[in-house]
Amino acid sequence: MKKHDAATWSKLPEKILEIIVWRLPCFLDHVRFGAVCQLWQSTIVNMHHHLTSWDPWLLLPEREDNCMIRGFYKFSKRSVFEVKAA
Repeated sequence: MKKHDAATWSKLPEKILEIIVWRLPCFLDHVRFGAVCQLWQSTIVNMHHHLTSWDPWLLLPEREDNCMIRGFYKFSKRSVFEVKAA
């Protein structure tokens, strides 16, 4: 992706961004959306109180190797997402 392309994405109208957010199926997609740029992050933050239909995630026990990675099980996707703790 060219730098010019990224700049174009960051200038989408907020109404378009809100329509996109409403169509995102899960919490992880919202996190990824907000990581794109500052405008997209602020859109997610402003809409947060409207977005309450996420599936629950189950926090899994710590791994035996004692690393800084935690697992979360998402029931609807039947999969585990791993997150590295800072």
